[in-house]
Amino acid sequence: VDLIKEGRCCLATNMATFMYFMIYNLTLTTSKMLAVIWMDSTYAEWQFMLTDVALAMVMVSFMVRCRPIQRLSMTSPSASLFGIGTMVTILSALLIFWLTAGVAVLMLQYGPGRSFYEFSTSILLEIPPQQWTRKADNYLMATLFLVNLTVLLNAGFVLCYGHIHRQMVGKNWRICSFYILGILFTLALTWSNPSEFSCTFRVNCDSAASQKMSLPLLSKPVGGVIFSRGNLGGCFWGPQMLSCKSQEHRCWVTPPNNANLPPSWAARNSTLRPKAPFDTREEKMKFCKKHPYRADAKDLGNQWCWLPVDDALSRGCGPSPTRDLGPMVEGCHGPNNCYSRNFKFYLTGILILCSVSLHAMYKLGILGLE
Repeated sequence: VDLIKEGRCCLATNMATFMYFMIYNLTLTTSKMLAVIWMDSTYAEWQFMLTDVALAMVMVSFMVRCRPIQRLSMTSPSASLFGIGTMVTILSALLIFWLTAGVAVLMLQYGPGRSFYEFSTSILLEIPPQQWTRKADNYLMATLFLVNLTVLLNAGFVLCYGHIHRQMVGKNWRICSFYILGILFTLALTWSNPSEFSCTFRVNCDSAASQKMSLPLLSKPVGGVIFSRGNLGGCFWGPQMLSCKSQEHRCWVTPPNNANLPPSWAARNSTLRPKAPFDTREEKMKFCKKHPYRADAKDLGNQWCWLPVDDALSRGCGPSPTRDLGPMVEGCHGPNNCYSRNFKFYLTGILILCSVSLHAMYKLGILGLE
């Protein structure tokens, strides 16, 4: 009997980890694909490290610590990878993820986030391939990361609910501890101000804090050893470089005329950028090849051709002489993806509602039907 109980517990746990990895793959892949198509953006280096190591390895290692229940059930657990319960669990979690992400992005662009949100695309910023992790320096990737982190933490926890083959999840102290710490970590990241902590994960980060980063082994080598080859430290290539609220309606990076981008996200339809001397990206490349950017020069190149890659050739972040980017979120300086305090309240509420929905979906829906 003990062997049967252990075997059923093992099977239930295997199915739980299978569903978790399917949820993990579908949420991460679909969100990354949408970001690439929409803004040519992707997750940052340590956002990937957190999900791929802390969640996909450490959390799963705690999920398999679930123990069998004392009483042998009259029914055996499902072993079908395409069973109704399995498919409903996976698709329901995916649906909750995208509903949460959709609401969060709408609130960011048209709700309380409209006062500070700015749009950018790494295509127009001309971010070179070797700097691909800097494509996460925007509001969209920060928001998708927080939603993804919330969904995966809750999915891993609810899939450890005991029901009829395993002990209650509260007896697995490892998964409970990890879950609580993970939720607190997510809230800390949501409410953080620009710092080494927030800039490591490219959430609520600004250029000033990013330049001051001095984390051993991450942003600076120790004994010639460093564990990060991504975007830790240095300039923060935030969306304000392309879209900003400057009084002159000119930002650091000038898009070609055919991009038809307003000077800022909240600008009125009648507000236009100064007309650039090029209409397409190809024309801009030819123009800037003829008139290259030179710091402190009073020529066409300095006026129209600065790009983030030029930071590598100078000690500062941004064109010289400096250009005003307009009002920022309080406490943030230079290009950033900082949330306002008001938006943080709304985003926290959205993440809490997402967590409650996942618990209710599995506990009352999936397990309640068995």
